[in-house]
Amino acid sequence: MAKVEEAPKAVIWVGGSKKDLKAFPEPVQKGVGFALWFAQIGSKHPQSSPNSCMFQKKSKRGTKTPPGDVALIKSRLQLAEAVYKVRREGT
Repeated sequence: MAKVEEAPKAVIWVGGSKKDLKAFPEPVQKGVGFALWFAQIGSKHPQSSPNSCMFQKKSKRGTKTPPGDVALIKSRLQLAEAVYKVRREGT
């Protein structure tokens, strides 16, 4: 009997993350889309590495992430966690 494959899980865009992604050059968008597809099917991108970084910091004031970016990251993470909790509980 053939194995039945599950459909990829939906991508839930948080805040302006989809708009932000669309601001990147097309090759970057395609790379992120490819990596998202692997995540949707419950796998890992073949080129993923725990030590790799997709973006290189170009800050002229050191390597510290600007406070505004940190706040945006934290708020999106909180929203993503809340969405995950609601979907997980089925409410």
